[in-house]
Amino acid sequence: MNKLVKNVGVGILVLVIAAAGMYLGMSVKSMQASQDSEFLQHSGPTSKLQVGTTFPDLELITSDSGTIRTSEMIDQDGSVFVFMEVGCPPCETMTQKWQELINSGEIAEDQVIGVSFEELKYVQTYAKKRGLTFPIYADTGMVFMRNYGVAEFPLAVVVGKAGEVKMYTFDARVSFDADELNKQMSD
Repeated sequence: MNKLVKNVGVGILVLVIAAAGMYLGMSVKSMQASQDSEFLQHSGPTSKLQVGTTFPDLELITSDSGTIRTSEMIDQDGSVFVFMEVGCPPCETMTQKWQELINSGEIAEDQVIGVSFEELKYVQTYAKKRGLTFPIYADTGMVFMRNYGVAEFPLAVVVGKAGEVKMYTFDARVSFDADELNKQMSD
């Protein structure tokens, strides 16, 4: 009996190790694929947001509990919508990269638009502690996430002045070239 229990235990251990190895292999392959890409658009957990299509016209909540549509926010020189969550380390990395571009004067503050799915009181505290100066709005109904099948964050979407999606990325490690961004947004 003890030998049977020991063999079953070893069998379960082998299965767990094999499953962990398969998961690790898939994760490494996925990570390598995203690191190899030089273009900001990554195949990600959304198939409904496509480069070349019009950015969705969403109604977002403002800091004074009013509403504003994304179509009203697109700057004459284009905009970047940064979808984020409080407490998400990759989101913090990405928002800090956008803030650095603002601080260096390489991109205008009003061109970067934060969007969170949490209540704004939490987001505003988060933004203040991290020195984020760009406006952040709320999509507490998760309309964007549900309608566009977005399941991962952060997500940065570069939108041209005519409202067309120019590029997007889920990868917080991507470095943004200000000249290329400004060119994409102004087209």
